[in-house]
Amino acid sequence: MDLERIEALLRTRSPRERTYDRRLPDLLGRPEPVKASVRVRGGSPLGSRAVAVALVAIVVAGVALYGAWHQSRPVAVATPSGTATSSTPTATASGSPTKTWNPSASSSPSPSVYPTAPPSSHHILPGSVHFSGSWAWLLSDAGMSVSEDGGRTWSDWGLPKGLTASSVMTVAGSPGRGVWLAAPEGQGVRLYRKPAKAAAWSNAPLMPEWTAQEGVYPEQNIEHVILTPGPAGVVTVSETVGFGTTAAAETLFVSTDNGKSFVHRRPTGDGCVQCYWLSVTFTTPKSGVVVSGNSTKYIDVLHTSDGGSTWSLASVAGLPPVADYELGAAFMVGSDIEVPVNIFTGDGSLPPTLSFLISRDGGATFKPAGMALPSGGIWGGDFDSLGQVIWVVTDATTISETANGGRTWTTVDATGLPETQGFGGLTSIHLTSPTSATAVILEGNCGFVAPGCWERWYLLRTVDGGRTWTDF
Repeated sequence: MDLERIEALLRTRSPRERTYDRRLPDLLGRPEPVKASVRVRGGSPLGSRAVAVALVAIVVAGVALYGAWHQSRPVAVATPSGTATSSTPTATASGSPTKTWNPSASSSPSPSVYPTAPPSSHHILPGSVHFSGSWAWLLSDAGMSVSEDGGRTWSDWGLPKGLTASSVMTVAGSPGRGVWLAAPEGQGVRLYRKPAKAAAWSNAPLMPEWTAQEGVYPEQNIEHVILTPGPAGVVTVSETVGFGTTAAAETLFVSTDNGKSFVHRRPTGDGCVQCYWLSVTFTTPKSGVVVSGNSTKYIDVLHTSDGGSTWSLASVAGLPPVADYELGAAFMVGSDIEVPVNIFTGDGSLPPTLSFLISRDGGATFKPAGMALPSGGIWGGDFDSLGQVIWVVTDATTISETANGGRTWTTVDATGLPETQGFGGLTSIHLTSPTSATAVILEGNCGFVAPGCWERWYLLRTVDGGRTWTDF
């Protein structure tokens, strides 16, 4: 290899370097990038080439040393040990959820596509976890697992015949009601449904049949699906095709029988209806709200009273100019609807604050629900609600809690949570009672210069109001 080629290699970005663009509400932290530079004194070409050769030698030696060290380290793999195989979920096509699987009894596997993960002292899960109250669901290459006790024990629910985990766009569950999966099919999705205690999955196609007016080309497929179980038997499914960052074609399917059948709605009206939707929340089969905006910032709350056909801007009190706030996904608190809002100062002299807007009339009007909280320079921290009880993680080790819907707050110092938030830390918390919760933790090195990309999840729990967090 000649010296010109060596210099070119030193200037070439490694193919292992990765970047991740994430929507602002998804970012839990803002780590500063690591910057490094090397300045070589002297100006002769020969000197520069000599330095280049030396640098390459150092890099090669470092890689060799790392390889020797890494080969001596135990590597976690995706296949459970023989003692755990019988209790690991399997991808069966049907069958009632009878087999149980406890993550604490597993061999702590890491995903096989990330073989450089070091050993962990935690009970690693084989996939990402999502919650709805005390219910949790986990989708992995092994299939679908459901927990009805906040993540302590798990039942194998399998996957529909012919469906793989990688083809599932979104999953939703509701305590006592069941689980729904959406997978792409043509220019729409196919919705799979498995009620609690059911033996098999059922499915139905939800095809928008886009019109010329909506501007969707035949080769454009669904980019985003929001699947939301509402009160009683209400289930809504919205499907999105985007056009750049500010406009999108949105369509909506509404069910009143727990997802057995759906009515197709083509949303029209005032406000940012044909923008990107962040959340869809219905309080009755006729009344609901959508939080909408462009693909990186959500600023509008839209309300419907006819089941999703026509929408209008909700009346919202207490918001600053549009440039100084951003809305989060709406959620239900009993029969009320709440929307988190992060408010910024125009000149950036003060950190943002998190507050909640509340509607008691199905989403037609909103007003501030209580006091604002400092959000620690991150988008609203992470939070969950259980009736009037709301917990907000305002930084890595501090939780603000309210038992009266945000009128007053108390601060709790949390012990046992990871020191950092965002990638490689806390991703979400989920209340299972007014004094207990489960936290989902992500470990990984994706997005950083490393000899591989790996990520894995584990759970922590608290039973003392968030003061101490431990493994299951």
